[in-house]
Amino acid sequence: MMKKILAGTLVILLLGTVCVQAISEKDQELIDAAEDGDIKEVKAAIKAGADVNAKANDGDTALMYAASLGYTEIVKILEDAGAEE
Repeated sequence: MMKKILAGTLVILLLGTVCVQAISEKDQELIDAAEDGDIKEVKAAIKAGADVNAKANDGDTALMYAASLGYTEIVKILEDAGAEE
């Protein structure tokens, strides 16, 4: 019985680890730049290989931030780079 409980706990811990992913520094820089309306930094982050569809801890993407804040030029840059949501 104790082995089953320990095995179940291990599975839950492993699944929890898979679900909680930290985003890369490049991806966070892109998200921050989009939220700040910093076109130059958005372009630099994309050029450096940031994932344009990466999600921040709250689940929002750079595109979501830019669109909600009215940064239309950044929205266009992100969409041109392949951002989808």
